[in-house]
Amino acid sequence: MPLGLDLQGGIDLTLEVELDEALLSQANRDMAYLEPSAAKYDPPMTLAGVKRERAEPIIRIRTEADLGDLQGFIADQFGGTYQYLDDVTDDDGTWHRFGMLSDHQTTIQDEAVDQVLDVLRRRVADTGVRDPVVVRKGGGKISVQLPGLEDTTQAQNAIGRSAILEFRLKDHDFDQNRANRLFDKALKAVPADQRMDDKNLNRWLWDNKELPENRVLLSQWEDLVDEDTGEMIHRRTGLPLVLEPVVLTGNDVNDAGSSADQLQRWGVNLSFKPQGANTFCNITTERVDKQFAIILDNEVQSAPSINEPICGGRARITMNDDANAREEAKTLATVLRTGALNAPVSIGGVRQIGPSLGADAIRTGSIATVAGGLVVLLFMALWYRLPGLIANVALVLNVLLVLAG
Repeated sequence: MPLGLDLQGGIDLTLEVELDEALLSQANRDMAYLEPSAAKYDPPMTLAGVKRERAEPIIRIRTEADLGDLQGFIADQFGGTYQYLDDVTDDDGTWHRFGMLSDHQTTIQDEAVDQVLDVLRRRVADTGVRDPVVVRKGGGKISVQLPGLEDTTQAQNAIGRSAILEFRLKDHDFDQNRANRLFDKALKAVPADQRMDDKNLNRWLWDNKELPENRVLLSQWEDLVDEDTGEMIHRRTGLPLVLEPVVLTGNDVNDAGSSADQLQRWGVNLSFKPQGANTFCNITTERVDKQFAIILDNEVQSAPSINEPICGGRARITMNDDANAREEAKTLATVLRTGALNAPVSIGGVRQIGPSLGADAIRTGSIATVAGGLVVLLFMALWYRLPGLIANVALVLNVLLVLAG
């Protein structure tokens, strides 16, 4: 008989889907193919620039085309889910702003929660936990109950990890010395408790016009053991990279698996869906001898150079060389194989429920069952004598046959 969380204990996770980020992610996906689509539109249209406003699902477009033609193009591309707002002017010129309709925003948020719910169920199933419970709560929250699981860290890594995977090209026109100076400048300006997150550094650089908003400055990270304390520390390594907009995401990944290479370095092998494979092939063909970055949850995992066109639809993420590399590779492969999330997910609460109450319930229930059964058998034997004994034998045999079945 399977025992639930209340009887055998386990872990109760509350996950919160970041609904605002779901809207921004959708806007990013919507604008990704605007420029090539405009070139094929009838009549063809040239877009001088496309970008998204930082904190809102609003797309900015710079073009010399007629406004009416541009509105028709946007309506054809998005089926009336964006509306024209106004135009703004900056140093680059005039931008036309198109905002996502509120009804469509609600739909995107609901679909994001449903997608996260579906992905979490696949991830939970992949962990092998028996009789898990994954249910949707209000306000973008999801409850995950894992009976029998005791390691909260393992549960959070395997289930609660966002695994937002991105592929970006390095901006080789941006001087590396300047990137280093901007990085140091942002580190000094941002409060000490916010310096570990590159998002805060980029926000300061954008606010102070030090970095274009269609560029992002990210660091590479590594896990090391502190020689003095013996604790694992997470620190930046290498030079910061200025990267171009996203060209591929986790949604383009078809399958993932973990393995060690010839040097016994663990990593995750990726295979792309057809459209993602074609995009990756075109990019690597055009950018030979250039560098691109594989980014996971806003941290650069690796930044290899493109030595030749990669048209087989495959790529590899090499993990940090530490004692947990194998488990990290397996966990990441599971997360990517079962599906990347369209929106980030944060851990709202973690409860580890002990089995003491369940053990008491099972023990008292067993005592009650045995005691009650003995009382029945004794009463039947004393009251009915021989027929009662025959009935007792029949009852015991019946119970044994039911258990055997």
